[in-house]
Amino acid sequence: MSYRRVVMLLALVVVLAVPVRAEGHSVMIWYLPHPDDETIGMADAIHQSVLACNTNYFIFFTKGENSLARHGLKGPDGTSYQLSPGEFGQARVNETLAALQVLGVGPENVIFFDYPDGAIPQEAVERTIEFFATLYPGAVHNTVSIYDDHEDHQTLARALASAANRFEPELNTRYYS
Repeated sequence: MSYRRVVMLLALVVVLAVPVRAEGHSVMIWYLPHPDDETIGMADAIHQSVLACNTNYFIFFTKGENSLARHGLKGPDGTSYQLSPGEFGQARVNETLAALQVLGVGPENVIFFDYPDGAIPQEAVERTIEFFATLYPGAVHNTVSIYDDHEDHQTLARALASAANRFEPELNTRYYS
């Protein structure tokens, strides 16, 4: 299935699943490279947005399956675990959905793409941002900082800046370290 078709289907699901925003409240779109980036760098901002009754959408570009952390997993009893990349990615998705639930965001507002860690195509991120900017005019677009060390973080920050420079009217953007 083509990228464009996937984005259109996902957007349709999001539009049909989430009620129209209440008057005076904002739509916040969070573009994230990996599961856990939302809680490590943005949890308070997300929580404040939920408390303000904003509609929050989360778009993750990877499932984080290639993290080196998967090689040193130990349980509470000290048992070592070996997970395949797919198992590790699914565990990260599950943890992220649980963390977002604690912050007040349901799974119906979360999309996971399956780009490989370290190789998120900037053009795909820009197209996704432009799609959601068109779907939700006036939304606030949030992502990670260009100053983060990870190349995927830098890619998303560059993509948001590039899309914001081209998009009319100007996008409201926020970057988090």
